[in-house]
Amino acid sequence: MLKADRRFRQNLWRLGAVCALMLCMLWVVAPVPALAGDKATANGHVYFRKGPGTNYEILLVLAPNAKLDLISQEGDWYKATYGKKTGYVRQDVITLVGKGSASVAPATTNYRTLSKGDTGDDVFRLEEALIFNGHFDLMPDKKFDETTENAIKAYQKAKGLKADGIAGQKTQELLFMGIANSNGGNGNASVSTTDGSETLIVVDDGTLRLGSKGEAVRTLQSRLQQLGYLAGKVDGSFGTATEVALKAFQTANKLSSDGVAGSATQQALYASSAKAASGGQTTTPVASGALKEGSSGDAVKQMQTTLKNLNYYTGSLTGNFGPITTQAVRDFQRANSLTADGIAGSGTLNKLYSGNVVAKGGKVTSSGTNNASAGSGPRASSVIMANWYTSIRTKYKAGTVVTIYDFHTGLSWRCRFMSNGKHADSEPLTASDTTTMVKAFGGKHTWNPKSVWVTMPDGKTYIASMHDMPHLTGSIRDNNFDGHLCIHFPREMKEAEETGPYAVSHQEEILAGWAQTKKMAN
Repeated sequence: MLKADRRFRQNLWRLGAVCALMLCMLWVVAPVPALAGDKATANGHVYFRKGPGTNYEILLVLAPNAKLDLISQEGDWYKATYGKKTGYVRQDVITLVGKGSASVAPATTNYRTLSKGDTGDDVFRLEEALIFNGHFDLMPDKKFDETTENAIKAYQKAKGLKADGIAGQKTQELLFMGIANSNGGNGNASVSTTDGSETLIVVDDGTLRLGSKGEAVRTLQSRLQQLGYLAGKVDGSFGTATEVALKAFQTANKLSSDGVAGSATQQALYASSAKAASGGQTTTPVASGALKEGSSGDAVKQMQTTLKNLNYYTGSLTGNFGPITTQAVRDFQRANSLTADGIAGSGTLNKLYSGNVVAKGGKVTSSGTNNASAGSGPRASSVIMANWYTSIRTKYKAGTVVTIYDFHTGLSWRCRFMSNGKHADSEPLTASDTTTMVKAFGGKHTWNPKSVWVTMPDGKTYIASMHDMPHLTGSIRDNNFDGHLCIHFPREMKEAEETGPYAVSHQEEILAGWAQTKKMAN
């Protein structure tokens, strides 16, 4: 009996050994699926980075369902191509779909619950998502502290969730996927590309129509207002006024005039070729009165500088509107199919600063090609310290083109406001502006605040602070800046403290810059 039992155990061991050997042979012989050429889709708003880690620069933000071609794997990251760009994405934010068409619906991501005291890459991504959704002026630091907790509570309250400050599955789904909450809110605008180089803004959660609410509607209204179709307020509520404005836009742009913002209407609306209410191309609103002979100040000087860059103005940059300036304005107006009266009204200034003008000699060029340069800048004595909420935000709307002067280096460039929240989300207007801005920041993209002077189209100059790190979404084509930056203006330090430490750092930089400005004015 004992011998039989021993033989049974020996045979069982031999059988196990044979099975193990066969498995090893299969493992060696079986081909490993090649990663190169595999397809993937983005599970939500996916950060496409320059290298395999959250410390690398964000090249752009992929929209949900964006299609990727995978190249290789490096730890928890995939190297991939998107259009003509090559970068890295985290494994857990994409869905592999093999070598076929990358058109399947993205899988639901299971998010790790995050709360106060947690650290790491998941917290970093959470912080970036909070910035993306406009709830926090935060420099991502991988630490879930009290400020992060307060931001989560504010976001949860806005979305109708239990405001416990804990980022669970539902909270993160809303943050990362743009899923509409129980109150019917819509998601934010996001960047998508058609061929890897041409960028359009689309709305990630589909069609907008009468009754829709949320940030996507607010973005839609802002654009309609910028193009001159919407006279009402931007409130994030798709009412009859928005519907009428949208129908007018659709008619002018040869679309089906149904008052519903589907994908075709949204792509046409946010394209740079969108026709404005006057029948022309997209222009940048100018918050100023007409400039004419006898006018003077920084607004005139800014206009003279741009006219000089386009070879229309040959005089000195005096800031005084005289006969030479009048003739330069007339010449510019004739070449750009405007009424040649020599008066720089809103139409002329809009065209001058649009970034798509005819220079002297007939060449179509950007009015900012040579504008970003070193120069004397505004007078220090003319710089104003004004509150963002009470004096600036209500006056200068999204679409305003401003001139940034770095009084530390003497360099200047232009930016365009995208949206006004706790600060001004902005973009460099042209590739030349980007080049000069980066030069002013030491030849690199950085989150470090820098105090600057910001001159508005009406000639008023304000003290401010900004960084030059491209992040999240952008809307201007060919400015060599994948995303947007933030320009901070003065506000109460208590308000900044409630927002977070990064907002405080900008206010401290503004105070230091203001002290230096006053010394320069004496």
